[in-house]
Amino acid sequence: MTSVRKLLTEAGLGPAGGRGGLSWREFIRHQAESMIACDFFTVETIALRRIYVLFFIELSTRRVHLAGMTENPNGPWVAQQARNLAWVLSERQRPLRFLLRDNDAKFTRAFDEVFRSEGAEVIRTPIRAPRANAVAERFVGTVRRECLDWLLISGHRHLERVLRVFVDHCNDHRPHRALDLAAPDRAPVMPLTATTTRFRCDQRHGNLFTKDDASSCQTGNSTPSPPIEFAHPTGAPRRLRSAANYDSLDRGRGSRRRLLGNRSRHRSQSVQ
Repeated sequence: MTSVRKLLTEAGLGPAGGRGGLSWREFIRHQAESMIACDFFTVETIALRRIYVLFFIELSTRRVHLAGMTENPNGPWVAQQARNLAWVLSERQRPLRFLLRDNDAKFTRAFDEVFRSEGAEVIRTPIRAPRANAVAERFVGTVRRECLDWLLISGHRHLERVLRVFVDHCNDHRPHRALDLAAPDRAPVMPLTATTTRFRCDQRHGNLFTKDDASSCQTGNSTPSPPIEFAHPTGAPRRLRSAANYDSLDRGRGSRRRLLGNRSRHRSQSVQ
């Protein structure tokens, strides 16, 4: 009998899976409406400078709060971002009770005291357990796959503009599985009907993602419609092109075939 097993037996405790009380998943589900999570992620610029981004996300609504970004995330800066967020969250209908964070050294005692003064309890996740803060980790993956991996960031101002637009897109238009494909700040999406023929689409970041508005449908317009993107449940966009866009795409492919053909003929003449 090992020492750990002996101590557990003397204390009357069984295996971890057989103990009473709520599991971590049940605790998160029951307290989601009064819980918020935070985390950092880094972005490399084209000048090989690393920028740290701090964000908060509400577990119940999946609403994202972009706190700030800096190249030197020291303790006073992180604590100031916490004060700014606490002032914004003071307007919530349901007060904040729990803050979920990891064991990063950038989260100092002053950072925790800001939320404790608001009546919130700071919960630190176990070491090397990213699934304990899965909602925040999933947002980091989302912002990389759908935005940052497709762009070259030139500097701090460029990154701030890009993230502000993407966070606004996530809060107002991007569907979430946990919300039945609704956005945090919008009602569930209305199903498409046979009479819906046109959408009003606002392209953002070079058509990387778009804002679709089915309520402003227009009929009888002969002008070519812009590309339309529908958000897929897995996060991958599915693009529909108009007839004019298909024609331009075919012309582009034809030009590429002719260019490759000229290169192959030039190579064959050089060999001869």
